[in-house]
Parts: sequence; structure tokens; C-alpha cells
Amino acid sequence: MQCRNKQDCPGVVAGKKCPGVSTAERLGPEFGRLLADYHARIWGQEGAVPFKYKYLMALATAVTGRERDRALLEARKALAYGATPEEVRETLELGVWLGGSPLLMEVVGHVLHFVDKQGDAEPGAPYRPAASRSAAASADADGGLR
Repeated sequence: MQCRNKQDCPGVVAGKKCPGVSTAERLGPEFGRLLADYHARIWGQEGAVPFKYKYLMALATAVTGRERDRALLEARKALAYGATPEEVRETLELGVWLGGSPLLMEVVGHVLHFVDKQGDAEPGAPYRPAASRSAAASADADGGLR
């Protein structure tokens, strides 16, 4: 089937099948279709909750789940759907409140770097706060002897 939009092919976004739907299909076609329909229900169209807020909620769950790459992805999507950097920051604060302060280094710093640079951060790239970067540069300059 040629997918023209989300209603034609639930679980397909921009011509690509959602990874979760692909995995569900491996469990059986019935389960794959069930998940594809559910995906379409949530992401197929804006309902009472606009996409911007859905992606901010997805960002909060990615933070609490310590999923750095997904947090960057959800922040990128939230910004694309009209979230402001301030809304992303407040969502990060909420995620830390819900999940604990270790998230500041595990996830939040990476997303803040992305938001501050508006896309320069690549998923999977190491994050070091500014103080750590300058300390690392000093250590590199003198062969790591301090």
C-alpha cells in the first residue's frame, strides 16, 4: 500500500514506519496492526492535546527514563511544533523533579546543550558542562598532569 498520510497507514510517519510498529509486527501481524492503530490514535492528528504538549510530555518521560538520545529527539520535535526553549527547560526541570537530580548530568545537560545551540548537539555525543570542558582542555594541554 502506498502511504499518503497517517490515516492511510497507521504507524507510518513521513513514509517511514515507526520503529515500535516494526518490532510489534515481528510478534505477529495482528499485534503489529493493533500497535499501528494505537500509534495513529496518539500521533495521527491533534486531539484535545496539541502535538507541542505531547512532545513535551514525551520529553519528560524520556528524561525520567534516562533516555538521552530520545530526550534530544523529543526536544527537537517539541521545538518544531512550537515549543519555546523556555518550555523545554521547564519540562526538563519537571523531569528532574520527578526522576531525581542524577538526571542533570545523565540527560538534562545534553538537551540543554542542544537547545542552547539549536541543533548542534548530536544524539550520542558526549556532554561535558562548560567548566568540565575548560578543565578537560587544560588537562589535554599539559598531558593530563595536574
